[in-house]
Amino acid sequence: MFFNFIFLIFLFFSNVLSALEFKPEKNSIEVELIPENGILKKGNEYFFGIKFKLENGWKTYWKNPGDAGEPLRVNWEDETNKSKLELLFPFPEEFVEKEVTTIGYDDELVFPVKITNNNFQKINEIVILDYLLCREVCIPFSEKKKINLDFSQVVHSDSFYRSLKMVPKKSNNYFKVNVRGTASDKLTVEIKKSNKKYKLFAFSEETEAKVVNNRSDSKFEIYLDEKLNQLSKPIHISISDGERYEEISLKLNELTKTQNLLMFVFFAILGGFILNLMPCVLPVLSLKLYSFSSISSKTSNQIKMNCLWIIFGIIVSFLILAFSIMILKYLGQTVGWGFQFQNQYFLYFMTFIILIFSLNLLGFFEIILPNKFQNMISNLTMRNSEAGNFLSGMFATLLATPCSAPFLGTAVGFSMLASNSIIFLIFLSISIGFCMPYLLFLLFPRTVNIIPKSGKWTISFRYFLGILLFLSSVWLMMLSGLNNIIIFLVSSVVVIISNIKNRILLSKLFVGVFFVLSTIYFLKYENFNQDPVKWSDFNKDTLEKLIIENNIILVDVTADWCVTCKVNKFTTLDSKKLTDFIKKNQIITIRADWTKKNEEILNYIKEFDRFGIPVNIIYGPNHKNGILLPEILTSDIVINKLNKVGINEYQRESTISSN
Repeated sequence: MFFNFIFLIFLFFSNVLSALEFKPEKNSIEVELIPENGILKKGNEYFFGIKFKLENGWKTYWKNPGDAGEPLRVNWEDETNKSKLELLFPFPEEFVEKEVTTIGYDDELVFPVKITNNNFQKINEIVILDYLLCREVCIPFSEKKKINLDFSQVVHSDSFYRSLKMVPKKSNNYFKVNVRGTASDKLTVEIKKSNKKYKLFAFSEETEAKVVNNRSDSKFEIYLDEKLNQLSKPIHISISDGERYEEISLKLNELTKTQNLLMFVFFAILGGFILNLMPCVLPVLSLKLYSFSSISSKTSNQIKMNCLWIIFGIIVSFLILAFSIMILKYLGQTVGWGFQFQNQYFLYFMTFIILIFSLNLLGFFEIILPNKFQNMISNLTMRNSEAGNFLSGMFATLLATPCSAPFLGTAVGFSMLASNSIIFLIFLSISIGFCMPYLLFLLFPRTVNIIPKSGKWTISFRYFLGILLFLSSVWLMMLSGLNNIIIFLVSSVVVIISNIKNRILLSKLFVGVFFVLSTIYFLKYENFNQDPVKWSDFNKDTLEKLIIENNIILVDVTADWCVTCKVNKFTTLDSKKLTDFIKKNQIITIRADWTKKNEEILNYIKEFDRFGIPVNIIYGPNHKNGILLPEILTSDIVINKLNKVGINEYQRESTISSN
């Protein structure tokens, strides 16, 4: 064993030394830019080419290199250059060596580079080429080359046009293709059979994609490292029959729209049901369930009518949200899930209503409000009137959006991209899930007997629900932008008077806890607002510049009213494990605050097919288009993705060699 261990060490270091000392033979590898002067043109598009001449078993790589390798990258040395470069990849070959499958090129080829003119007549600049060449060993290269582009002088190159012909054309409908999501992380691609043998490769900006043809010339399976529902960017599928080359860009929302609608309906119903357990909704619905304790003696029909009005209020409010989104879409506007919390007047209204509800439960109305108003509020909050039940359902819906579960984020995001009928169906499904507790009482009215009848316990429980609603009103006050001192004074008056009106132990405890927490908050207010890491404010132009500079970036799109965002912040983003990792690796952190309406932030999350928050995206040298994280975060998930987008050994060596 000892000698085997020594041999492995020797073998490892000998390979490392070989890679360091090995140099390609003279004239076996040539890399040049074409043309030397002038410009290449096809139709109304302008190009130059990167010509590789590879001999003696050398190869370089496609944009998805397979099990190993790195693709070619090209950039201006001057990052302020307004002319944009788009590197095009000809259709590749597959190489299998020692059970390692790679995708790339050997022999001679030209990589076309499409360039935007921007009304320049000439461009004399330096481009940076980063590429990897492999034979027995792999050698990274990073070199600078001068290029002179004269847009008035169009030249011809046979090798360039041969390679350009092999670049898959986007959606030319050459091939009849059927794509199905046959598993959570697998796509099945079937091409209409002919007498020709097909080749197929896949590429994703967010995940690894491995193609297996299972001994078939027309049926392929694409295995992904990520779940389909976690991917926001299209999957690109390149197909060739040896004569024609086509690229299909498959948008996952389009795939799911036709094949997985039932899945999203299920997620919507499940997410709607889970909303009943969320802190935003629980006080309102607990209040109604509490009121049911007084109706157990009523007839089944009376119980059914109470539930029907609650259900009616929930469904109507969700449909109002759906129709609001439809109308805004028709007018060319786009809104996100929870948009009502960005409206100041809505916050004022909800603050007032919830505060009134809480005051009623805390015993205020007997001494403060006129009899008529007292009776009206009592009917709306405690009595099981039609209006009271209906409004309870509506208020619960309006408060539910900041507590949306991951299932809801997926389902709502899907509906926002679909037709009006799909929007209607998804929001109706959410409302059905939200109504399930009341549907149970509607179908089995006598199950209301499981709620204990009114008694001494109801006094304390009523007060407890009043506290919950009062805390909800304080939260809404803070969202509405009221001064912290004013909120504290109003809250203090409420707490003191409620304690005078109620001689139960819970009221004494409420007073003590409130003032202790308030004291701690004001004494350590600044510390409460200090993040363990520095978060920069979101700016799209700044973000794009940081991406170009190969920085590793974590973007957090959040809002003060987003409860799920707060949970992610507490459990993950502010955790010691993640913050230490961020500091150690000099990761740039950017926070986009969507508390108030912001079109730039909305348009940004739309790029990832998201219309609600939380949204967390990671960028790095390996994924400049960004990787979308799941809605519920853990430190391990974030760290794993940060490692995935970060600078690998090849890129480190390239950076060193370029410097």
